[in-house]
Amino acid sequence: LFVVYTITSRTKSLRSGAEVKQKPLSVTTTAIWSALLNAADTWARQERMRRWQELGLETRQALRPRVISQITPEDLAYFDAHSTGGLINLISEDTANIGEFVTRGCEMAVDKSLTVCVAGGILVYSSPRLAALSCVPLLPLLALPKFFGKRISDAFARRSESSSRFSEALGNSLAGIIDIKSFTAEG
Repeated sequence: LFVVYTITSRTKSLRSGAEVKQKPLSVTTTAIWSALLNAADTWARQERMRRWQELGLETRQALRPRVISQITPEDLAYFDAHSTGGLINLISEDTANIGEFVTRGCEMAVDKSLTVCVAGGILVYSSPRLAALSCVPLLPLLALPKFFGKRISDAFARRSESSSRFSEALGNSLAGIIDIKSFTAEG
């Protein structure tokens, strides 16, 4: 409501140089416009989310066969050097993470970009000085990836390694259960 009211209540400059205060929209009109804008935003957001989910699923499904086709022709030494759990993790979890990133990350980037552009545009339109002043605290945030990027990538690498060890242990345990059940079935 504030945004619509602020935009419509600005003063107009006439050609003669005199300023005339515009009559602001009524509260009812402002509320109707606000409700329409919210409804359009909600519909557009849901439609974007559905499309990003479809793209994420398609990416995941297209990526798995490509990964498998790259791993399959490797020689036996490759499979001895790399754990089964790590390969399973690569095929299933990593492709799922990429699909999830496409689904959520891209939607979040589009949503935040639209929010910043619209809010920034309204802020610049309302008060350019306030807009410039509000950007000052954002400057240190631009340096954060430089300082924490290596730590974050190391943490993700440790998580991936831990997940592959767990997948390998789980695969070995399940294989052991099958062996035990086959021996007990024979006995």
